[in-house]
Amino acid sequence: MDSRFKALTGDVSAYANLAKEVVARSQGISLWVALVIRSLLEGATYADSLDDMYRRLEAFPKDLGTYFQRMIDDIPEVYRLRTALTLRIALAADVPLPLSTYHFIDELFSDPDFALRIKRRVVTGMEFPFIVGTESLTLATVPESFDPYSILCHAFLAETKWTRGDLTRPVEDFANYAACVREEDIEKNRIDLAIYNIEAEFDSFVTNNTSSSKSFYNIALLKGLRWYIKQEKIDSAAKGGDLREDFMLAEAILLLNDAEVVDSGRLPHIIRPLVERGAANNIVNVKVVGKDFMEVWLPRANKSPEIRGQVRDILKIFIEYGLDPALHVPRLGHDEPDMTLKDYIKGHVSDREPTGFASSSISTRAPWKSLDCSQF
Repeated sequence: MDSRFKALTGDVSAYANLAKEVVARSQGISLWVALVIRSLLEGATYADSLDDMYRRLEAFPKDLGTYFQRMIDDIPEVYRLRTALTLRIALAADVPLPLSTYHFIDELFSDPDFALRIKRRVVTGMEFPFIVGTESLTLATVPESFDPYSILCHAFLAETKWTRGDLTRPVEDFANYAACVREEDIEKNRIDLAIYNIEAEFDSFVTNNTSSSKSFYNIALLKGLRWYIKQEKIDSAAKGGDLREDFMLAEAILLLNDAEVVDSGRLPHIIRPLVERGAANNIVNVKVVGKDFMEVWLPRANKSPEIRGQVRDILKIFIEYGLDPALHVPRLGHDEPDMTLKDYIKGHVSDREPTGFASSSISTRAPWKSLDCSQF
């Protein structure tokens, strides 16, 4: 044992009192205790006396908020805005981000077109858990126009180009955050070009990996990437040009079987552009598809309240584009009266039932998105 540590253990009772003082000041917060002990051990490496140890304890912030603010105050001014933007992006993410993603985010701060410009290469990445506290700390004011979802999209595009093996995970992450970008910001933030880039990367991967059963269109549909679904050229972009609106619509309706999509409430907003385009191009007979949807899904919705509101909203879309509201719905039970589709929508389903988002802008999947992050 180092002689300095031997000296520190000479008066056991004195250091026991120091330990009791640490516990008394901790207010039961184990993280605070761990941080204080780290400071005291640091002092031990400098041969601090017992008096020095008490001075360290006295100078240590009384609560975690003050401690973290002191850490932030130690960040040089030149790095504070970039640090604030990075924390804002971390808060916008649904899950801890891979370490490699933060590398790409840093590159994008210097060159917004970094992900669009780089060529495909392969590097090895590793992941680590990035933990962000919920304290409101003063670091730097993030501009209101800053969109963390756009940065995440470009970061995952770069990661896709530099990933070895299966590209499904970074492509799904890309689509997940692209669906959160407001449609009016898609072109301004060059998300449209990013989508075409990542689609080409994934199509190449799928072509060379027959075991992959997903297309980029499948992923976009699952994640609710409405802007992509609405595009006029999606027929040629998805599945080699043979994917018509009737097939796309049928595939979208089947997402009612997907718990993630049902929980998000976004399916009506995925269905609408497909019905709109099908009606406009005379490819989809809205009346036939809508009637089939009603006959199959109304009985299921009657037994599954979690999808009832979205089934109602989708039926409203079909009615808007030609489905007859006077059609009689399937009898939903022995005690249920005979009713028309209009009657069902008007009185059978409460407006309090789970339904789709009122807007297709930013989703609120992660619980911390309700935090006031204006000062992050």
